[in-house]
Amino acid sequence: MVKCGACGKFLSTTDRACCHKCTAAYHKACVALPTLVNVKDSWICPGCKIKIPKSDNTPCKPHTAGNDPACPPPAEDVTHGSAEEPKLDLAVEIRSLRNELKSVRNEKKKQEQISLPNEKIEEAVSDLKFQLNEREQDLLANDLEITGVPEKKGENLLNLSSILSIKLGVTFDERNIVHLERLGPVRRNRVEGSDGDSEQRSRTIAIRFARRATRDQWVRAARVRRSLDTNILELPGPPTNIYINERLSRYKRHLFFLARQAAKNKNWRFVWTRNGQIFARKAEGNGSIYIRTEKDVEKIF
Repeated sequence: MVKCGACGKFLSTTDRACCHKCTAAYHKACVALPTLVNVKDSWICPGCKIKIPKSDNTPCKPHTAGNDPACPPPAEDVTHGSAEEPKLDLAVEIRSLRNELKSVRNEKKKQEQISLPNEKIEEAVSDLKFQLNEREQDLLANDLEITGVPEKKGENLLNLSSILSIKLGVTFDERNIVHLERLGPVRRNRVEGSDGDSEQRSRTIAIRFARRATRDQWVRAARVRRSLDTNILELPGPPTNIYINERLSRYKRHLFFLARQAAKNKNWRFVWTRNGQIFARKAEGNGSIYIRTEKDVEKIF
């Protein structure tokens, strides 16, 4: 199954844009294309566009009714002008950083031909990794994840989200939701219930909003109400806790886990995330510490 060249997730046949130059495929949302618009055979991905030499240095003028059709108008903003929508070239930047990181690693293997000291190479690789991780997190800036909601066959995630918004006291508008799904494949491992029946472990629900402000409103409301459970959704079975948090990239989730484990071992009281960044505080009254990498975890705790 084909994966997206920007986010790395699998592509469906209805939600993909294929570049006719490099044949790479992307989610339409990852390259800022409207989901319901059919992609033409002549579509070129952002990575190939920047490689096309310009015929002259004359910039395109703003589009008007009589302008040259060679300078098309800007693409319609799917999020109605939201300043927080990921930039078009964000996926290109990530691919560029991946290639640069691969190049540095290859150079490192040829140490006998490198004039720079080893510590300089390690520093360059570490810096590139950090930049790559930050850009991957930027792609999730408008995303929210909900864990603890039992997964049922034929469930209506939109209806569940609407009920949650009412319980949290936040505004719910279907037009503000770009994407809503359970993350990952159906889990094979099952948990035996009290009645002897087996149930699949529930996957995380991910919501992508059109605006980051909407995501932040949900997160703030969830932090005020820390005692959320499945009773508010009127689901059958014993109540289980529901957790609502901003969505983290794979590396950030791993780093957050390491920070929480280290804090627990060293009796630090607080570890939290804000806007995709990880912070820790030893106790009330102490200053917060920003955790960027795994080396920071080793130094701080």
